[in-house]
Amino acid sequence: MCGLFGFIKKDITCDTDIVELNYCAIESGKRGPHAFGIAIHSNSSTSVIVKEGLISSNIDIVLKNSNANCMIGHTRLSTYGDIYQGQPIFNTVALAHNGNIYQYVNIYKLYPNYEKTTDIDSEVLLASYLAKGKDEVYKHIRDAKNPNVAMIMDNGSIHVFRNKNGHPLFVFEDDKIIYFSSIQVNKKYELFNKGVFTYGY
Repeated sequence: MCGLFGFIKKDITCDTDIVELNYCAIESGKRGPHAFGIAIHSNSSTSVIVKEGLISSNIDIVLKNSNANCMIGHTRLSTYGDIYQGQPIFNTVALAHNGNIYQYVNIYKLYPNYEKTTDIDSEVLLASYLAKGKDEVYKHIRDAKNPNVAMIMDNGSIHVFRNKNGHPLFVFEDDKIIYFSSIQVNKKYELFNKGVFTYGY
């Protein structure tokens, strides 16, 4: 199982709680030993950093980008594709996904104009989003018989998707920032169970 984490600021002038972000990243990292990555959005620009290895050994990369407006992160346990081919996957927007889309070969046929950038099955969700939007992504997540949860960062918004039996994703919201983590960092974090929801300001 992979791990997801991140944050989005309601007030872009506020500072991210470094301790909170560190907990989210390190705890989620326990679910993905092979590679990790983050996508960050600041000043109308999105950038992605992906590296091999444990996030715990490279936590400074996450923390030094805590001034971003929003971030999604991924820690990879390889099941399909190159073991070190990490996420988030970026093609106009950024995707982080925990799960397997077993019918991805057939689903790709629905989006013949999409050009793949990886051999990871998760990328088909990116293809569906760019073709038809978030409801199309949720259709594939919802209809999967296995657990799936995903986050898509599109400019200053984060779309979260989780099917009925999806891998856990916990959310903690204070008056300025919303944090996400695959592991319940503490009792403040509540399980995301909305199916699909957009966080954005």
